[in-house]
Amino acid sequence: MFTNTSISPDALPQVEFVEYQPLHGEYRQIMLIRVLVVNALLLIPLIILVAFNGLSLQWIGLSGALYLLLLLLQLGIAYKSFSYKGYAIRQHDLVYTSGWLFRKWTAISFNRIQHCEVSQGVVERIFHLSSLEVFTAGGSASDLKIGGLPEQTAHQIRDFIMTKIAHDEEE
Repeated sequence: MFTNTSISPDALPQVEFVEYQPLHGEYRQIMLIRVLVVNALLLIPLIILVAFNGLSLQWIGLSGALYLLLLLLQLGIAYKSFSYKGYAIRQHDLVYTSGWLFRKWTAISFNRIQHCEVSQGVVERIFHLSSLEVFTAGGSASDLKIGGLPEQTAHQIRDFIMTKIAHDEEE
């Protein structure tokens, strides 16, 4: 006979109290470099706009000050948010937390994972770090991306997940 017993919310595991593994310390530098690169690319059209519109020095100075203020704010947020990123591998799932201003917890059950990939961008390669991307059914984009992992750790986690998936399918 089918039963569907209620579970008290107090009996559920508290994901925010999981002991998370921090990301590699140099990943903070990568986050800051990304902010600088994006802002440098945004600065080019701004310079062209100012150069061809003949704005007064007052408007140029105001625009520059506003740009620098926004850049410093983005760098501050990136710097601070690094401390709030982490992952945990539990018996049945992979959990990732992030966000300083807006907290986010993502838990993906191993039985939902289709495959994993380890990737490495140009800047990550310089620091010998990698990203682990986890894919579940029904999408072409990754459902979870954990950056800032040492290369060996990223490959070990991928291998563990793929072995776990294969073992669970056999049962």
